[in-house]
Amino acid sequence: MFIDPAIEESLNTYNRMLLVLCVAVFLIYSLLAIQFESFFRPLLIISVIPFCAFPPLLVLLAAGIPLTAPVIVGLTVLSGMSVNNYILILDAMDKEPEETPLPERIAAAIEKRFMPLFLSSGTSILASVPILFTSAPFASTPNTLAIIVSLGLLASFVGSFMFLPALLVATQR
Repeated sequence: MFIDPAIEESLNTYNRMLLVLCVAVFLIYSLLAIQFESFFRPLLIISVIPFCAFPPLLVLLAAGIPLTAPVIVGLTVLSGMSVNNYILILDAMDKEPEETPLPERIAAAIEKRFMPLFLSSGTSILASVPILFTSAPFASTPNTLAIIVSLGLLASFVGSFMFLPALLVATQR
């Protein structure tokens, strides 16, 4: 008995792609750590990655779609795109006076950044809509990427107003 070489090659490809995803997350963390000169703040920012990856993976599970190369590429692209919302909110929080209580600083930052977040997320999601209708769902690479990125960005947008404030209050930043 021996393992089919095609299966072994596929497993090696998936392992390399997952490694690339991990390297992408590490590079995002490293760049943010250098930018913010902080260890903890980049962790807050990249906490969006699992939050925004959950809905696309849940849809894949519900649809019975296997984890394919386009899905992993979509998750890698999504990991870079999804952190933008958190960066904008944290930047707006930094501009608020330090003496202001944390919940009020969070609310003011979200209020100031709502329209830019809405527009940037909305245009990215709307840009993927025409691709969604090019073929059956998950039948082609562009279609799969569009589904993964649009669902993930929607989750990132929602998480910017629900998950990040709760995380900030819980960690008492």
